[in-house]
Amino acid sequence: MNFAQQSIGFLAVAMPIIIIAIVFFFAYRINQDKNRTLLEISKNLQNAEQIAKLTEAIGTKKTSSLQLKRGGMSTLFVGIGLYLFGMFFLGDILRGAGALVTCIGLGIFLGGYLFPDKEEK
Repeated sequence: MNFAQQSIGFLAVAMPIIIIAIVFFFAYRINQDKNRTLLEISKNLQNAEQIAKLTEAIGTKKTSSLQLKRGGMSTLFVGIGLYLFGMFFLGDILRGAGALVTCIGLGIFLGGYLFPDKEEK
């Protein structure tokens, strides 16, 4: 094996690790920026109620059960479409990928039903 083949192999193994590290780094930076912004704004606020509203506005939004149901249904049918495309045209690999995506979509959809919002109860 020459150097070019070895470097391509190393790059193929290292690339997913590098991509994941970059994603985590920028997610950390975004979170730190949110915290710094919240801290700077809260220094000027006197009312605790305003701080609570601000924290709610900046914080991450919880996914509602309706969003889970919609997302699960679309993922479910994408998986079914992949499975059928693999069945008629490309073969077993795409059928397996379609079955996997179908199961993920079914799980998301059922999660929307099994864990309803507090307002729906």
